[in-house]
Amino acid sequence: MSTLFDALIKISTDLAETGLLVMDSAMRAAQGGIESLAGQRPAGPLTEPPVEGPRDLDSAISDLANRTARIARFTPFEIESAPRAVTEFVEAARRSFSYLDWKDPRNLLLPMQIPLSIGTIITAMGLRGLSSLEIIGLKRYPTFLSNTFEMFTEVQIYVSVQYPAVVKRYRERVQRVPEDSAARVVNHFCYAGYVPWPSKFSCIMAISPFSPSSRFAISNIGAPSAGPAPPPGN
Repeated sequence: MSTLFDALIKISTDLAETGLLVMDSAMRAAQGGIESLAGQRPAGPLTEPPVEGPRDLDSAISDLANRTARIARFTPFEIESAPRAVTEFVEAARRSFSYLDWKDPRNLLLPMQIPLSIGTIITAMGLRGLSSLEIIGLKRYPTFLSNTFEMFTEVQIYVSVQYPAVVKRYRERVQRVPEDSAARVVNHFCYAGYVPWPSKFSCIMAISPFSPSSRFAISNIGAPSAGPAPPPGN
């Protein structure tokens, strides 16, 4: 039964992959046609770090999606948190699309370009998802998605040294809602690897070196050793 089920999953993923490839090609062709009509040059590969932020539409939408995912991850699903989340989303959109010159008349085509750009990003994500599903398997796939989402929403915070703000945010949340056990756990997890300068990392502890006279009894059968044998005759 499992073999038949795996075969059906394989056929379904192959059909979905073919459909996604066709959709991706069609949307990229339409996107290229609009760029040619507007006299815009297609985005090339990055040759230097985007220190000043995204410089093309696809990168801007991808950056905004990443920022939105982080906002959703670290915002409690409560009506009281909605105003702050909206404010953060507006600020994220401003940062992601800061490269645009709103006085340029070519940007009037953005309402046509944005849906196509979002569509190509979704198809790319779908193709990656199908490839990972084939390798990981359906049973472990939900856990894989959860771990991936958690990793990619955290890496930017720690790389850009924003974890003090996260610690402050969860500390305020715990003080305001003491019964929020999830926020309490995350707060302790974040604080475990960070304390303010100059102490830096609170998980680093001084460890005394071993004495030169220390001896170890090692077992070669995979079981814990009982220590050195008594002298002969005892």
